[in-house]
Amino acid sequence: PPPAEVRAAMISAGIKSGAEILVFHDMDDRPAERSLVTHTLALSDADFSYGDMELTDTSGQTLGRRFFEDSTVAERLCGREGLSAVLDHNFLGFTNTAVRAGKVPAAAKRIPHNIEAADWWFFTSLLLAGLKGQKAGGVVVQYRSHGDNVLGTGPARGADLLRQLRIAERHYASFSENSAFR
Repeated sequence: PPPAEVRAAMISAGIKSGAEILVFHDMDDRPAERSLVTHTLALSDADFSYGDMELTDTSGQTLGRRFFEDSTVAERLCGREGLSAVLDHNFLGFTNTAVRAGKVPAAAKRIPHNIEAADWWFFTSLLLAGLKGQKAGGVVVQYRSHGDNVLGTGPARGADLLRQLRIAERHYASFSENSAFR
């Protein structure tokens, strides 16, 4: 199945489990020691949380950098007003986020199959539905950098840039075509 279908099934299964909070970590990344506590604290006044990522190489050795380093990541994202922060930047991944399961609207569970950046789509959907996000107070995951990262960990060039532009084009088109988000 397409990755978007797998992600949609993951979210649905998490919600059906009865868990209050879903914490997302990709299986090739390592949760930071206190990631659950860090997310829970951020969720005290938010519907979803997002934390920084320590970048590692393919073997898990630190690269001495963080994903949010040298960027301006909003401390808080509030509904449609928070969209501007994520329009051009996908920092809300299925490896560094958590969400209150009961807050996920039905429309956000229906990730289109042609979407490659399902995480970007999902969290954009949450913002369009009026949910609030809070930046977690620190690193929540060790993120393994490799050639197959969907959006990469730095500025794209050449073929990678063209791929990212196609991903973004499908992302934006999916919202303009979907009446649930207008």
